[in-house]
Amino acid sequence: METSGTTSERGHPRYRWVVMGIYLATTATVLLPLTHAIGVLLPDMVRDLKMTPLQAGFLGSLTWLALFLLSIPFSLWLARYSPKLVILLALVGSGLFALWQGLADSYNLLLLGRWFFVVLMVTRLTSVTLVKLQWFPLREMGTINGLEAMVSPVAQTLGLAFIPFLIEVSGGWRPVFFIFAGGLFLFALLWMLLGRDRITPEYQRRIASQGKASWRSALRYSEPWLMGLGDLGHATTWMGFMVFWPTFLIEYRDLPLTTAGFFMSLFSVGATISSFGSGYASDRLGLRKPFIWLPGLLLPGGYLAMITVANLPLLGVVAFVTGLLAYGYWAAMLTVPFELPKATPHDIMMVRGVLTTVSTMGGIIGGPLVGGLFQATGSLHTAMALSCFFPFTLVLVSLRLRETGWRRRQVPRVE
Repeated sequence: METSGTTSERGHPRYRWVVMGIYLATTATVLLPLTHAIGVLLPDMVRDLKMTPLQAGFLGSLTWLALFLLSIPFSLWLARYSPKLVILLALVGSGLFALWQGLADSYNLLLLGRWFFVVLMVTRLTSVTLVKLQWFPLREMGTINGLEAMVSPVAQTLGLAFIPFLIEVSGGWRPVFFIFAGGLFLFALLWMLLGRDRITPEYQRRIASQGKASWRSALRYSEPWLMGLGDLGHATTWMGFMVFWPTFLIEYRDLPLTTAGFFMSLFSVGATISSFGSGYASDRLGLRKPFIWLPGLLLPGGYLAMITVANLPLLGVVAFVTGLLAYGYWAAMLTVPFELPKATPHDIMMVRGVLTTVSTMGGIIGGPLVGGLFQATGSLHTAMALSCFFPFTLVLVSLRLRETGWRRRQVPRVE
């Protein structure tokens, strides 16, 4: 482990961008495309393994299920271990289970391999909290959380763009898993060679003061529950639109699939820009709450416009702006746990775990809710319109959420 007293370049604070860069690049280019773009793999997988629609749907929902079930337990369990070692083992294991999925000759084997794959993804997501605490000062936490939030729309865009190409040139879905497994092993080697634990006196003090990890950390603060409920509302709407908006554009606007995909990509581009930009802006402004309640106030109108506007150029602008809003609060929300008074590393991991667990429920129920409303009303437009107003929960929870930014803590702002 590197300490603050070392003169090694790999112990220098600026080396944090190398460490975090490897983590983010792995997530964006290898791990999340296999989860966020599972939809473009499913048609070939369904034909090959003769899956039922229910089996295909359950396979696609495993990522959300793992986040819901494991975020809190893993926050308790992994807090005591070196994040470098945990992430390295998770990368190697992810590569092995990517190979497993590519070799699976039955649905049950594929399901088992995918389950362990997403479990290891949750493992990395949990341990990266300690990497941030080791390497990044509090004044930069919004910026780094913005970069982490940006990974999701980037991965979705890359997956939707390149996985169909890989399927075509490689001859099927199985070689795609082999290619991605090779990428995981390569990133595991890079992490082994370049990844570092950085144990500063401040980090040692915080670790020494925290005692044993406890479930009580989840009850000590109200913020994770409030933010989780706020995000749950938006996640419900977001997932419903991710599942059904392309169908809406095809059936109600008579657009071809390629054009519908283009409008989806405009949403993702907006989300990519705001993910990083909002985190940096919140660091500069020194406030977190405005970046949470303002998107919640505007998002219902944005989503409603996505199913109301018929003019295609204007619809493109609407999709882009709604994407900006949809990810505009996440960096600020991820930063609040790091700024809670007297929060230890264990507390921060538990708060992040609670936030993820509660908010993930929206991703689980969003698709079925819109689908159920569609079935009950007979109108996809009505079903999606009824789901547009859930993001207002971000405004409601902000009324009780305390401000944790540096402007309220009276500490020097980031220069």
